[in-house]
Amino acid sequence: MRNILFICYGNICRSPTAEFLFNDAVKSRGLEKTFLGESAAVGDDNIKPDGSGYGVYPVCKRMLEARGIDCSAKQARLLTKADYDKYELLLVMDKQNYRAALRILGGDPQGKVKPLTEYTGGGEVEDPWYTRNFDKVFAQIEEAVNALLDELTTK
Repeated sequence: MRNILFICYGNICRSPTAEFLFNDAVKSRGLEKTFLGESAAVGDDNIKPDGSGYGVYPVCKRMLEARGIDCSAKQARLLTKADYDKYELLLVMDKQNYRAALRILGGDPQGKVKPLTEYTGGGEVEDPWYTRNFDKVFAQIEEAVNALLDELTTK
């Protein structure tokens, strides 16, 4: 199994959207036994005192559900140092996520931490929590995860 981890600040908007859109694309191509996407946060804002996480942000959840994607069981979780060895790629949404991920992971000796947008020409995936541009971010993530899957299936 080729495991891919999507990372954003809080693990309630961008990274779970990427996780679920990636897994949906994997399923539509019949590659469920080959690829698995998951997601994590670099910030602990969406982790409850008991250690469990909050669910996918309602706007993102509705957008995924409109595609027939059930994300109701997803809970935010923190990135851990152990994640580095578990995943083939750890894909971040922006430069802040990149710096925070490197700090948590203790570096990137194998070059596995990359921007998700590397597969669509670069740039950052803005945080819709602040910008409210959920449609734009959803489309950007969808394009990127499909380009990522295209790249991975040609390797």
